[in-house]
Amino acid sequence: MLPQCLHLSENKVASVVKQILHAVNFSSKRRIFHHNLSLQSILVSICHSNNGKDFTMKEVKVVDYGMQVASELEFRQSLGSFESLYCKAPEALDGHQHAKSDMWSVGVITFMLLSGLPLVKGKTPKSMMQKLRNFQVTFCTPEWKNISKSAKEFIAKLLVLRPEKRISASEALQDEWIL
Repeated sequence: MLPQCLHLSENKVASVVKQILHAVNFSSKRRIFHHNLSLQSILVSICHSNNGKDFTMKEVKVVDYGMQVASELEFRQSLGSFESLYCKAPEALDGHQHAKSDMWSVGVITFMLLSGLPLVKGKTPKSMMQKLRNFQVTFCTPEWKNISKSAKEFIAKLLVLRPEKRISASEALQDEWIL
């Protein structure tokens, strides 16, 4: 996992997201979907430079694909916790998984890595679920001031409520922000 104190430039975030997209694209072409993609399921191998401030990322891996075989009961029980909600696609809140549910999660991860903010906030899982079901992406907070227009447009293509309108992993890999 990425250390919380680690600040990533927009270029480094794009590099991490590109590698996540390659994993999602590879698996989705084989009809394998994660359905629980979050920051906790992303492993990054980094090397620090001699000055201790700069670093390079060697490798990004998506893990925990085995979690996608959880029973329906376990899935519904997991919706009661904050940790399981913050990257969940809106359609998944009602137990409906879609081939592009993982793309919503990629959008949330990108949003969080660039801004340092959660996508939605709520005092209870129920309030978070309501906000996710009615979500519309905005970039009005100060954290977005220095983020490029292409990054914001990329996120907006992923955080679409109707899964059939979201871009696929292969389409995302062709986006100008990723290239």
